[in-house]
Amino acid sequence: MTDLPGAIALAWRAWTETPRPFENFWEEKVDALSFGVELDLDHQATYLDGLMEELARGNREWHFHVHAQRELRDLEDFWGRIEAIELPAVVFARFDRYAKATRRLLNAILLDMPPSR
Repeated sequence: MTDLPGAIALAWRAWTETPRPFENFWEEKVDALSFGVELDLDHQATYLDGLMEELARGNREWHFHVHAQRELRDLEDFWGRIEAIELPAVVFARFDRYAKATRRLLNAILLDMPPSR
């Protein structure tokens, strides 16, 4: 394992400690208004786990900057879908907290991992 840059390590720790508000997806409540976006966020979270594992291993074959840009773009799409759903304030706050932690992680990667050439 490679030591991660400080900002990435802190953002990763915060992200892993942030509860994932995907209960409707996990419990297969397909009629829930947020089911589809929870599915997408859960898949993104699984992908980010793998991305961070490769980053921690020091794998330089991955273009982390490109992956982070793409995932940030996808997160903004997911966020627009969340905002379009009428959610109770407490549920919206959980999505907001998770989205902010995810943005911090992706932005830390963008800042600390130079674009590949």
